[in-house]
Amino acid sequence: MNQKELKDLYKKYNQGLYFYLLKLTRTEEKAQDLLQDTFIRIFRSLDLEKVKTNEKSYIYKIAYNLFLDSRKKRKLNISNESENYFLPSQ
Repeated sequence: MNQKELKDLYKKYNQGLYFYLLKLTRTEEKAQDLLQDTFIRIFRSLDLEKVKTNEKSYIYKIAYNLFLDSRKKRKLNISNESENYFLPSQ
């Protein structure tokens, strides 16, 4: 996949994908971050043939997996913060 094809892919899917991520995250900032992360992941992908064969499902699956990863990280951060809050001070 060359640079023009990647640019065309971005133009084709960025708006719809943004609204999909906005629906999942409910925040513009997080949706923008995940949108950027999704296309970075695609651009760095070693298996670009997958993108060509079923591009929409491949792109949305990456975005959804990144969304799930971000939720897991957020839950871990909240859990760690609450554990530290209840530690006795020395």
